[in-house]
Amino acid sequence: MGLFLKDIDIYFNWLLCSFVQTRYHYCMTDKKTYSLIIFDCDGTLADTEPACNKVLSDSLMDLGLTDYTPEKCMDTFIGTALPAIMDMVTDKYGTVFPDDYIERDSAKIIDMLETHMTLDPTTDGVLKALFESDIKIAVGSNGMRQTVLGTLNAAKYDQYFSEDRVFTFSDVARPKPAPDLYLHVCSQMGVDPQETLVIEDTVKGAMGGINANIDVVGYTGLTHRESVGDRLRVAGCKYMTQSMAELLGIVGL
Repeated sequence: MGLFLKDIDIYFNWLLCSFVQTRYHYCMTDKKTYSLIIFDCDGTLADTEPACNKVLSDSLMDLGLTDYTPEKCMDTFIGTALPAIMDMVTDKYGTVFPDDYIERDSAKIIDMLETHMTLDPTTDGVLKALFESDIKIAVGSNGMRQTVLGTLNAAKYDQYFSEDRVFTFSDVARPKPAPDLYLHVCSQMGVDPQETLVIEDTVKGAMGGINANIDVVGYTGLTHRESVGDRLRVAGCKYMTQSMAELLGIVGL
């Protein structure tokens, strides 16, 4: 009886090892090839949320909306383009924004970046590896173009993204979560959406990629929200990662 049980144990160990080896082989050989990677900017390439929400909070308080703390701004408007935020506030409170509001606030955010910006220490190496590979890279952001370019410059990522590879909501009719921006980037970069991968840190941004039928990586390495990983996963992100370094494994570099 003891010998019989030992034989059964050996058999199941062999079966388990065979399954693991087969599964490993399948995962390695079935890896999808991507020709373009589109990065969101704020919260993905760099965490500028403290600066953005501090400036937005100060502006709204100056306009009489004193309950809009930086924390409330982050919770309420995360991933939302600034003109859409202005429309939301105007619709709810009847607030009238100054004509130069967008340009003025963008300049304030850029001025704060050196002291209010956090980077994933692995991102620069990842961008360098992608830049030197055959995979195209671009930025697709719901942020203001001036602010996005300022962020890339402050992070020294502008060496990887020339201005003609930086796209924002102002390039399309509808911002994320509509698919317009990501489809526009694919068109401009000459790559089919099926060969594209999007990196996003918010559900609204991720839905922009998913609605465009593009695979999405849910990135949580710079997040301020504990539950965002679960929400990105439920939204339909194909991959999840807490470190930008893991992206190289996803694309096979």
